[in-house]
Amino acid sequence: MWQSNRVFKWWGDGVSVIWCRLYRPGEVVLAMADEELAGKEFEEGDFRLSVGLFYQGELVDEERAKQLLKDATIINAVGKRAVGLLIEAGLIKERFVKTVQGVPHAQAVLRYL
Repeated sequence: MWQSNRVFKWWGDGVSVIWCRLYRPGEVVLAMADEELAGKEFEEGDFRLSVGLFYQGELVDEERAKQLLKDATIINAVGKRAVGLLIEAGLIKERFVKTVQGVPHAQAVLRYL
């Protein structure tokens, strides 16, 4: 059963905002998306990417966002800034990023509880 216990939104460069939401359904799932992508859908070939309420939450600073990444066992990220944070943290490699209509998307399973 999926239960959201906390929600977050990450400030990148002081202007850019990334929505983040932390779930604890047994695993620690972190959903992240660039703010301007909220509520949008993207399709390319057989791929469909929907950036819905699953991603939306509160604001945290970059350091807190990095702490959330450390606790996550599963991460779902959409957008240049959100995916860039995963790459910068060394949690994924750029070659594993899928792009749908120019929007980067990445998923990472880091460990099981």
